[in-house]
Amino acid sequence: MMEEFYDGNKDFTENCFAITFDDGFKDIYTNALPILKKHNLAACVFLTADMINANDLLPHHKLYFIIKQYGIEAITKAISQRYKYFTMPKPDFYYCHNPIDFRTDLEKTLCFQMASDAGKDLLNYLMKSFCVDDFAREAEQLYLNWSEIIEMKGACITFGCHTCSHPILSKLTPEGQEKEILECKRKIEEKIKEEVKYFAYPYGYPDTYNEQTLSILHEGGFSLAFIGVKKRSVSNFERFEIPRIVIGNMPIWEFSFEILLSRRHN
Repeated sequence: MMEEFYDGNKDFTENCFAITFDDGFKDIYTNALPILKKHNLAACVFLTADMINANDLLPHHKLYFIIKQYGIEAITKAISQRYKYFTMPKPDFYYCHNPIDFRTDLEKTLCFQMASDAGKDLLNYLMKSFCVDDFAREAEQLYLNWSEIIEMKGACITFGCHTCSHPILSKLTPEGQEKEILECKRKIEEKIKEEVKYFAYPYGYPDTYNEQTLSILHEGGFSLAFIGVKKRSVSNFERFEIPRIVIGNMPIWEFSFEILLSRRHN
């Protein structure tokens, strides 16, 4: 449907919207799918190939697990005892009145750095400090498996790519980016027996992908790509920088305002 819009073959009313999910978590199957079926809604799920049927967590998910298990205070204390180079959000006036937002932003800051060598070193340090080394059970509970994906394909779900290991693409070489993107596409197509034409950038911020990424997508047979913010920045090639409103833990009233604002700007 969205391809038809970008090709100029279809007009949409202001009440049209697209539902997307990133990563490939199991709650898409257990929670979202029944609701989508009930209301006869379709959605696109962007899969991180290395998460599917995995017996281990991705690095940033390991960090999330450790944070949830032991608390952000214990994590930051452990970090401050050894590391001085991590940039942390400051508990300013806004955060003092919104402690949940401070904790959330701190978690995001830490997880975003998992793609760097310093981040990997930090994760290894925390795993040793808190004696955590086996995430097989958590991976099984957290990530989709191929059986669930095949079942969802037969329902109302379209699948897209989200790379193999969820890296910051702009930090990779062109060859590294190509491998992450095209190998993910190949793996998914091999399993679902269907062409994969859509892509969502890991993290989705303007500095996490570049012109090289867009070139790989264009030459690799993708037709649409989605960012994780509301405004494109890298180029004017709209098909490969489609903005999205990320809901997350957003209250419904705030989401309503986001919809109204997006209509005004568009």
